[in-house]
Amino acid sequence: MGSSPPFSKWSQPRQEEFAVDMCNMFVSCGLPWHTVENPQFQQFFVKYLPEAEIPDRRILSGRILDSEVAKVEANMKVKVEGGLATGQCDGWKNISKKAVIGTMITIDYTPYLIHTHDVTGDHKTAANLLALVEADIKHCKEVLGVDIITWCSDAGGDSRAIRQQLYKKMPELVQLDCWAHQVNENREIK
Repeated sequence: MGSSPPFSKWSQPRQEEFAVDMCNMFVSCGLPWHTVENPQFQQFFVKYLPEAEIPDRRILSGRILDSEVAKVEANMKVKVEGGLATGQCDGWKNISKKAVIGTMITIDYTPYLIHTHDVTGDHKTAANLLALVEADIKHCKEVLGVDIITWCSDAGGDSRAIRQQLYKKMPELVQLDCWAHQVNENREIK
């Protein structure tokens, strides 16, 4: 009377599905991986899903996340392989104030994120930005099977400088200033 019914642990496939869903939830919600180690978080699952085994943060952010990234990249490759793309890069500060440079490609009016680089500890130089852009162009060609035909970046110092250097190394690329940055710069001048 009053005792909980016995429960049985989930099968390995069910447990793996749970870990994948938890990983996706953490990424989607922006939750830190160490949340799984929080005693209140664990107590919640013990109370409401005692048959579930809470995955370790190193498993979530390691093997599980790597597997999910590989699935996304494989799906993207199917969609973009053999395509002609416009590449672009831009920088910003993320929610935790880290300096980030993102690169993406657009094929047939559809954008695809290629990489986000944490450049917080790096010097903001054209040479460093050029190295990232070249590596991402190489990734697109060798891994995704995409030909970059145009590169676009903002009108600011480092980005302007890399367009000139990129043209010297890859003169076949059309080099473009970001139109939105040009319009905004012209608006501010008036």
